[in-house]
Amino acid sequence: MDVFSDLVLDAMTQEPRELCLLGRKYELDKEGDGRARFFRDMSRFLWFTYRRGFAPIGNTAHQTDSGWGCMLRCGQMLLAQAMLASELGDDWLSHKDLVKTRRRIVNYFLDDPRHPYSIHNIAVRGSIVKKSIGDWFGPNAMAQVLKSLTAEQPECGLTVHVAMDSCVCTETVVNLCSREDGSWRPLLLLIPLRLGLDKLNEVYLPELKRIFTLPGTLGAIGGRPNSAYYFVGTQGDDTVYLDPHTTQLAVSLEDESSFSTYSCREPQWTAMDSLDPSLCLAFLCRSRKDFHVFVSNFTDKPAKHQLFTIIDREPSFDIAFADGADFVLSDDDDDGLGGGDGAQGGLEDSDEGFEIVPMPGAAPIQHL
Repeated sequence: MDVFSDLVLDAMTQEPRELCLLGRKYELDKEGDGRARFFRDMSRFLWFTYRRGFAPIGNTAHQTDSGWGCMLRCGQMLLAQAMLASELGDDWLSHKDLVKTRRRIVNYFLDDPRHPYSIHNIAVRGSIVKKSIGDWFGPNAMAQVLKSLTAEQPECGLTVHVAMDSCVCTETVVNLCSREDGSWRPLLLLIPLRLGLDKLNEVYLPELKRIFTLPGTLGAIGGRPNSAYYFVGTQGDDTVYLDPHTTQLAVSLEDESSFSTYSCREPQWTAMDSLDPSLCLAFLCRSRKDFHVFVSNFTDKPAKHQLFTIIDREPSFDIAFADGADFVLSDDDDDGLGGGDGAQGGLEDSDEGFEIVPMPGAAPIQHL
């Protein structure tokens, strides 16, 4: 279906007429150019989907990730978006170097183990969260793998921090991102959450919608059981997302037609209250000032139902045992997820819930 058909444009002008895409607002009235700008801007996001026909992953026979790699592809989209925004700034969509920067960034993600953020390297790195090649990932598992992979393959130019237990510690972030000369390492902040038990608790919806309007937001990865999406915007009670569930041939970037397969012209919509409660929020803080703005956005006027908390420093818990010995909990005590950051088992359980809990979800709503 041609997304620029009259049917599409007429449907998009139904209430509500305002759409927000990673902090940018679009008025979708028929008289303005909001609709055209929205579709143009969506096509400039990097879109990673299932691929087939690539070299086997590791020592397996997997030459496609179709059917299991959707969260891995969402992780690729999230990291690629962070790289674009980090390099080109807030006005990345209209930057004069956008085309060549997109092409260069895609090269890091091509389906070949020689490329740092390929499906091969992500799938193999899944071992740190006890995932075998061909297993589904949940949002927290994907966050941990991105952190581990980017630490070893720093081509992205970002410091990735996973804020566990729904808690962001400002002291930890500042120490992580501050160089010896006082300059700031650009930060990709990932916050895995579970906003309910078997379904998303509706009390969190207003604050979740607000996330997509904030400066520095990179949206969220999540979805429904065994189906992951990259959420980048909202329209009323619905969320706009990029869907990786299209299988394309693995390609090189030798010609423009191959490069065009990384652009999506058919964004999707679905009701936000139909999402699985396990998801991972993402924010980009290119500077110390950006991080201060991030903190202010959640502490100056705290929401009634907060998605996560922000603390100044990590608490210390001293546990006295019967023999008088003290045991101190620290960031080094993790459950084998890898990567530290105080990773706890609870969110790994959340990942498992994300992957297998049967949850009835409304079919994707296209405002088309």
